[in-house]
Amino acid sequence: MQMFGDWTIPFIFCDVYIGMDVICSTASIFNLVAISIDRYHAVSEPLKYSQEQQSNDHGRVIRAITFIWVVSILVGLPILLGFNASDEPGASLECKFYDANFIIVSSVASFYIPCCIILVLYYKIMKVRKKCFWSVDFFSSLLTFS
Repeated sequence: MQMFGDWTIPFIFCDVYIGMDVICSTASIFNLVAISIDRYHAVSEPLKYSQEQQSNDHGRVIRAITFIWVVSILVGLPILLGFNASDEPGASLECKFYDANFIIVSSVASFYIPCCIILVLYYKIMKVRKKCFWSVDFFSSLLTFS
């Protein structure tokens, strides 16, 4: 009895498996983007950010989480709706992506673009931190504590 290789359970579960993988991976990466946006906001406008944190208004966070999951579900929905079908003989024996266009579009939308956004935001964070460091006379502040 072979354990690996062929998909032996009903093929609908393959679509659910792949669809949930796409949805959860997309949500994870989009959450990293949201964290990066939050960090940039905290570094670039610390007083405003601090006031917003103390207000206990969690509406912005709830909207961001809802948006992330809605977009992630929309990205994975084509697979859940059965658009990953193949006409190849023996295709029902393998659980994999069959639509190359979906692979390219979903990879760009749910990985490469968010990755670029994260890189740009962290670059901006580094610029703000560098500017703040050099705007304060660091060495003279060390001397005043003695």
